[in-house]
Parts: sequence; structure tokens; C-alpha cells
Amino acid sequence: MSVILAIIVLGVSAPCFAQHIGYNAREQKVLKAVLTLFEGMRAGDSAMVHSVFSSEAQLFTSFQGKDGHPVLKKTDLQELLDAVGTPHDVAWNELLWD
Repeated sequence: MSVILAIIVLGVSAPCFAQHIGYNAREQKVLKAVLTLFEGMRAGDSAMVHSVFSSEAQLFTSFQGKDGHPVLKKTDLQELLDAVGTPHDVAWNELLWD
């Protein structure tokens, strides 16, 4: 009987340790904007993507150039919106890890 009781107590109490502290209001707004951006990219919906950017947004892309040196390229928001809204074969699926 005590073994069964111990299993029940452990089974009920284990989920209590898995609780997430939660996000504050500002963090929730940021997360919502990021998730909306990624959903818009997946859906190819440039209006949804545009809705999360400020009118003063500046976009930068970093990559390694053909010569092996790092490159930082400034891109207009409209370029991103055009790319998202242009039909493409593969969905743009950005993943969040943390």
C-alpha cells in the first residue's frame, strides 16, 4: 500500500516542478511580435510581416563574402516584404530554440 501511495504522490507532485515562471508584459509583446513575424514568413503574408515592424526599422544581414571576410549589408524593409510576398516553393520556417 505504501508503494502505491508513494507512486501517486510522485505522480501528482512531479508536474509542480515543471512550471514556467512566465513572461512579463513587455516580454509577451516581444514574443508575440516575433511569432507573428515568423508566421507571416511561413504563410508568405507580407502584410502580417509588415505589421510587426516600426516605420523606422533598419534591417541588416550578416554573411561571409566570397573572399571569406564578414559582410554586413543593410536592407530596406520593402525588400524583405517583397521577398516574403513573392511566391516560393519552400515555406520559410524559422525555428525558436529558447
